[in-house]
Amino acid sequence: MVGIAFIITIAVENFVTVSSQISAISTLGFMLLIFLFFSYAGWRGAQNSGQLGLGMFASIWSAMIGVLIALIFGFVINFLFTQRLEQTLQTSAEYFRSGSHDLETFTFWNTLDSASSHLFEAPIIAAVLGALGSFTNLGFSQLRKKHTGEHG
Repeated sequence: MVGIAFIITIAVENFVTVSSQISAISTLGFMLLIFLFFSYAGWRGAQNSGQLGLGMFASIWSAMIGVLIALIFGFVINFLFTQRLEQTLQTSAEYFRSGSHDLETFTFWNTLDSASSHLFEAPIIAAVLGALGSFTNLGFSQLRKKHTGEHG
């Protein structure tokens, strides 16, 4: 599910022409969905194992698989539609700030920068949100046990 959300995000960013405000809202919405998936993976991992660590592991693993899917899709899209990406980046603030005069080189390095940041950030975010989902599940489990123990 994380990979599918990433694919949709990348496709929308690359092929749907909307205002920058709508694009930002769309991207934030998909990122929120992905973060919810990380929390849910932690929830389910803790529910199935009864352990915080395995819940976090499930969330981190979902992030890594999702990012791998996103990177493959992103690289394929960038390879097949390089000129479209170059047109988009040519007017970006990042390109102007870079001081680069070679759009092809900037596009290549921008793609690698985006990929590396996703590889670095996703597992960290997944660990935090997976822990939150795991703690929540384990807390509810304890409350359920306590509640059924008092009345059972």
